Amino acid sequence: MKTLSYCLTVILLCLSCHAVKAQDLEGVDFGDALTKEQVIAKFGQPNEYTKVIYSEGEDEVYETYIYENNRLEFRDSHFFQFYISSKNFAVFTKDIDGGIRVGDSLDKVLNSDLKPHYSAWYDEDIYHQYYYDLRIYYRIKDGIIVEIWTTFPV
Repeated sequence: MKTLSYCLTVILLCLSCHAVKAQDLEGVDFGDALTKEQVIAKFGQPNEYTKVIYSEGEDEVYETYIYENNRLEFRDSHFFQFYISSKNFAVFTKDIDGGIRVGDSLDKVLNSDLKPHYSAWYDEDIYHQYYYDLRIYYRIKDGIIVEIWTTFPV
Protein backbone atom coordinates (compact mmCIF):
# COMPACT_ATOMS: atom_id res chain seq x y z
CA MET A 1 0.00 0.00 0.00
CA LYS A 2 2.89 2.37 0.80
CA THR A 3 4.38 1.71 -2.65
CA LEU A 4 1.07 2.51 -4.37
CA SER A 5 0.67 5.70 -2.34
CA TYR A 6 4.23 6.75 -3.16
CA CYS A 7 3.75 6.03 -6.88
CA LEU A 8 0.51 8.04 -7.00
CA THR A 9 2.19 10.96 -5.25
CA VAL A 10 5.08 10.95 -7.74
CA ILE A 11 2.68 10.78 -10.69
CA LEU A 12 0.60 13.68 -9.36
CA LEU A 13 3.71 15.77 -8.79
CA CYS A 14 4.92 15.09 -12.34
CA LEU A 15 1.54 15.96 -13.82
CA SER A 16 1.31 19.17 -11.83
CA CYS A 17 4.81 20.19 -12.93
CA HIS A 18 3.94 19.70 -16.60
CA ALA A 19 0.89 21.94 -16.20
CA VAL A 20 2.89 24.88 -14.86
CA LYS A 21 3.01 27.03 -18.00
CA ALA A 22 1.25 26.99 -21.36
CA GLN A 23 4.33 27.66 -23.54
CA ASP A 24 2.56 29.24 -26.47
CA LEU A 25 3.04 31.64 -29.39
CA GLU A 26 0.05 33.94 -29.81
CA GLY A 27 -2.14 31.36 -28.06
CA VAL A 28 -0.98 28.37 -30.10
CA ASP A 29 0.66 25.81 -27.81
CA PHE A 30 3.93 24.28 -28.90
CA GLY A 31 3.17 20.81 -30.23
CA ASP A 32 -0.37 21.69 -31.38
CA ALA A 33 -1.36 20.24 -34.75
CA LEU A 34 -2.62 22.78 -37.28
CA THR A 35 -3.46 22.51 -40.94
CA LYS A 36 -2.00 25.01 -43.40
CA GLU A 37 -5.43 26.70 -43.54
CA GLN A 38 -5.51 27.02 -39.74
CA VAL A 39 -2.02 28.53 -39.64
CA ILE A 40 -2.99 31.11 -42.26
CA ALA A 41 -6.28 31.86 -40.46
CA LYS A 42 -4.38 32.45 -37.20
CA PHE A 43 -1.26 34.27 -38.41
CA GLY A 44 -2.21 35.55 -41.86
CA GLN A 45 -0.83 34.83 -45.30
CA PRO A 46 2.94 34.24 -45.09
CA ASN A 47 5.40 36.02 -47.36
CA GLU A 48 6.90 32.63 -48.12
CA TYR A 49 5.89 29.01 -47.53
CA THR A 50 7.96 25.87 -47.97
CA LYS A 51 7.10 22.22 -47.59
CA VAL A 52 9.77 19.53 -47.51
CA ILE A 53 9.17 15.79 -47.20
CA TYR A 54 11.99 13.69 -45.78
CA SER A 55 11.80 9.98 -46.47
CA GLU A 56 13.90 7.83 -44.20
CA GLY A 57 11.66 4.99 -43.12
CA GLU A 58 8.47 6.97 -42.53
CA ASP A 59 7.89 10.28 -44.27
CA GLU A 60 8.29 13.43 -42.19
CA VAL A 61 6.79 16.66 -43.49
CA TYR A 62 8.43 19.96 -42.53
CA GLU A 63 6.55 23.18 -43.27
CA THR A 64 7.96 26.67 -42.82
CA TYR A 65 5.88 29.85 -42.81
CA ILE A 66 7.91 33.04 -43.19
CA TYR A 67 6.41 36.38 -42.14
CA GLU A 68 8.97 39.07 -42.99
CA ASN A 69 11.96 38.01 -40.84
CA ASN A 70 9.91 35.69 -38.61
CA ARG A 71 9.74 31.94 -39.17
CA LEU A 72 7.21 29.42 -37.85
CA GLU A 73 8.03 25.75 -38.36
CA PHE A 74 5.82 22.69 -38.24
CA ARG A 75 6.80 19.02 -38.34
CA ASP A 76 4.05 16.62 -39.41
CA SER A 77 1.56 19.49 -38.90
CA HIS A 78 2.69 20.02 -35.27
CA PHE A 79 4.00 23.42 -34.18
CA PHE A 80 7.68 22.65 -33.77
CA GLN A 81 9.74 25.82 -33.43
CA PHE A 82 9.99 29.48 -34.32
CA TYR A 83 12.36 32.37 -34.86
CA ILE A 84 11.00 35.84 -34.08
CA SER A 85 12.78 39.13 -34.81
CA SER A 86 9.86 41.60 -34.82
CA LYS A 87 7.11 42.76 -32.47
CA ASN A 88 4.48 40.93 -34.55
CA PHE A 89 4.48 37.78 -32.39
CA ALA A 90 4.43 37.19 -28.63
CA VAL A 91 5.33 34.13 -26.59
CA PHE A 92 3.71 33.05 -23.30
CA THR A 93 0.51 34.99 -24.07
CA LYS A 94 -1.51 32.58 -21.91
CA ASP A 95 0.66 33.33 -18.88
CA ILE A 96 1.69 36.97 -19.19
CA ASP A 97 -0.62 39.83 -20.14
CA GLY A 98 0.49 40.81 -23.64
CA GLY A 99 3.07 38.01 -23.69
CA ILE A 100 6.75 38.58 -24.25
CA ARG A 101 7.77 40.33 -27.47
CA VAL A 102 10.82 41.59 -29.25
CA GLY A 103 11.33 45.08 -27.86
CA ASP A 104 10.42 44.11 -24.28
CA SER A 105 12.97 44.36 -21.51
CA LEU A 106 14.55 41.12 -20.34
CA ASP A 107 13.26 42.17 -16.90
CA LYS A 108 9.77 41.24 -18.10
CA VAL A 109 10.98 37.64 -18.45
CA LEU A 110 13.01 37.64 -15.24
CA ASN A 111 10.25 39.21 -13.13
CA SER A 112 7.43 37.06 -14.52
CA ASP A 113 5.82 34.05 -12.87
CA LEU A 114 7.38 31.78 -15.49
CA LYS A 115 9.19 28.99 -13.74
CA PRO A 116 11.72 27.39 -16.07
CA HIS A 117 13.50 24.24 -14.99
CA TYR A 118 16.77 25.89 -15.86
CA SER A 119 17.83 29.32 -17.02
CA ALA A 120 21.19 30.99 -17.58
CA TRP A 121 23.22 33.17 -19.88
CA TYR A 122 24.34 31.14 -22.90
CA ASP A 123 26.88 33.79 -23.75
CA GLU A 124 27.11 37.53 -23.17
CA ASP A 125 24.06 38.41 -25.28
CA ILE A 126 21.89 35.25 -25.22
CA TYR A 127 19.73 34.29 -22.25
CA HIS A 128 18.04 30.88 -22.40
CA GLN A 129 15.41 28.96 -20.44
CA TYR A 130 14.43 25.29 -20.41
CA TYR A 131 10.85 24.13 -19.87
CA TYR A 132 10.90 20.32 -20.14
CA ASP A 133 11.52 19.77 -23.87
CA LEU A 134 11.14 23.44 -24.84
CA ARG A 135 14.26 25.55 -25.02
CA ILE A 136 13.67 29.25 -25.54
CA TYR A 137 16.41 31.76 -26.30
CA TYR A 138 16.38 35.55 -26.05
CA ARG A 139 19.05 37.63 -27.79
CA ILE A 140 19.55 40.73 -25.68
CA LYS A 141 21.01 44.11 -26.58
CA ASP A 142 21.24 46.78 -23.87
CA GLY A 143 18.72 44.86 -21.74
CA ILE A 144 16.14 44.68 -24.56
CA ILE A 145 14.99 41.51 -26.34
CA VAL A 146 15.91 41.71 -30.04
CA GLU A 147 15.23 38.07 -31.05
CA ILE A 148 13.36 35.08 -29.60
CA TRP A 149 13.70 31.53 -30.86
CA THR A 150 13.21 27.94 -29.81
CA THR A 151 14.88 24.62 -30.22
CA PHE A 152 13.46 21.22 -29.43
CA PRO A 153 15.21 17.91 -29.00
CA VAL A 154 14.53 15.52 -31.85
